[in-house]
Amino acid sequence: LVAWLLGEKPLEVRELDPKITATHERTSDKLLRVKLEGKPDLALHVEFEIEGRVNVPEQVAKFIFFAGTSKGFKEEGLPLASFVLYLDKKTYRKDPGFFEIPTALGTSLVVKYTVVKLWEKDPRPILEQGSPGLCPFVPLLRGDPKELFVQSKRKIENAPESEVSEGVKRDLLSMMAVLSTRVIEDRDFLRRCISEVGRMGENWLID
Repeated sequence: LVAWLLGEKPLEVRELDPKITATHERTSDKLLRVKLEGKPDLALHVEFEIEGRVNVPEQVAKFIFFAGTSKGFKEEGLPLASFVLYLDKKTYRKDPGFFEIPTALGTSLVVKYTVVKLWEKDPRPILEQGSPGLCPFVPLLRGDPKELFVQSKRKIENAPESEVSEGVKRDLLSMMAVLSTRVIEDRDFLRRCISEVGRMGENWLID
């Protein structure tokens, strides 16, 4: 995820606790500490949105504020980058990528973040990655969803067992089938895919 968003492979990624305060819990948020070669460490905030909501800019601004003013961030001096990933074109509503409070007399408060619309993104960088971890999202990217589903399925299935266990493969395929219902209207196609995953063994997502 980090390599795809930043365009360079990180040396190390460690997940941080996104519960910045006891009163600000966001289950769709990921907060990652990223180490890049020759650069200072940074904190990467990633939020996944299935549907567009009018209050997304305000919620992102709150998260950034709580994160940036938390004790841990202050002590380590971590710079923060924020991304909001939208999964579904049909339910998307325009996100300006910033939140601004109307001010006057020299006061200013603006929070900016990067908006990523999956349906506008080229799937090749993900399909060419060594890891198949982002493959469940590929059918939502630019191109023919069924063709992208088949390519992603093949990549997941062909991943070396030493790197990706059969259980993880089943989970990835299941998640891809669920996400693909948003872009693939051929339900018979999806049912066949889910049946194939079901035959691979027990799977809590299929159940």
